[in-house]
Amino acid sequence: MSSPLTVPTATLNDIRNNLVAWFRAGHRPMPWRDTRDPYAIWVSEIMLQQTRVDTVIPYYHRWMQRFPTLVSLASADLQDVLQLWQGLGYYSRARNLHAGAQAVVERFQGVMPSSVDALLSLPGVGRYTAGAIASSAWNLPVPLLDGNVMRILTRLFDLNGDITKPATQRQLWIIAEHLVPGESPRDLNQAMMELGATLCCPRNPECGRCPVNAECLSLANGTVTERPVKKKAAPPREDEWVALVWRMSDGSVWLARRPDEGLWSGLWEYPMLRHDDAHRWIEMNQVNPLWFEPVIHVLSHLRMTVTPMWVQGDSVELPQTEHGYVDAKPFAPGQTLPPRSRLVQRIDEALTGQAVLRLTGDSDSPAPQKTPAARKKRD
Repeated sequence: MSSPLTVPTATLNDIRNNLVAWFRAGHRPMPWRDTRDPYAIWVSEIMLQQTRVDTVIPYYHRWMQRFPTLVSLASADLQDVLQLWQGLGYYSRARNLHAGAQAVVERFQGVMPSSVDALLSLPGVGRYTAGAIASSAWNLPVPLLDGNVMRILTRLFDLNGDITKPATQRQLWIIAEHLVPGESPRDLNQAMMELGATLCCPRNPECGRCPVNAECLSLANGTVTERPVKKKAAPPREDEWVALVWRMSDGSVWLARRPDEGLWSGLWEYPMLRHDDAHRWIEMNQVNPLWFEPVIHVLSHLRMTVTPMWVQGDSVELPQTEHGYVDAKPFAPGQTLPPRSRLVQRIDEALTGQAVLRLTGDSDSPAPQKTPAARKKRD
């Protein structure tokens, strides 16, 4: 395999050796760096996808207490898995971990495979995750490439290709493959991740403290802030909903479970309606709802504006919605709640102090009042 750049072996060796020495001299302590258990490393890598380290650490500890082995995860109920994951978001990661553990039990007798091809066959394991597991658990010379590493490599070699393009990504994978062989692929890959998170940041990189600044072509050429080149992402699509918060006279509140595929699959939420459907439902049931300030919830591809609509009574019927809920039932005050999306938790947080939404609250608490903005919006 030929390198896409003419890089002297001595330069690659200098980069590799300087990174490993810098990492070994001192790095942030993380619980998954103290283990060679491939299952624990797998859990940490999946949790760290699109999630900050300080957010992940308490979830990781709770997860490893509840599911200390791959077999314990494989035998767990999916709803328990989703409940433990609640708050981390991107719930497909938890589903894939659960399905992946079951696949290891069924196909590999419960022992994590060490080959990259076998790792890639597991649900939710891509080339980066496979490389992270293989290098961290078994010190195999397997490269990894994510946003941090792409940023470092494009700066080191002053590459001006768009990193969203497949051709640029292939080039970066080849560079990573040439760089990873050495005494400790484990420490090299960890060093790359540490460097990208602490010094070689997207903005305001600390080039003066970088262990490979002597080899960095973009630093020499004055193009550090121009790397990496990346096409601007399309703005998230706008979407508007009404969340039906229906409290019965006994204080219980209705939740509905989403289908097992699609956004927030299998999670519970307040029934979500389009605005026109909500008003038709109001007229049909002859109710007088209270409206709250909208909650804005932004995903990578979607910006949702959700207006909570509170209704009290026992005689109304749940609306039919386009989500195709597979189950719906009331939950009483103090009852353990099923796994819910972050959006539902944000609705609860936005209305903190309103007992109608705090299902552990006093069912006799007074009802919330319309805000001036809500009255103006609906009157």
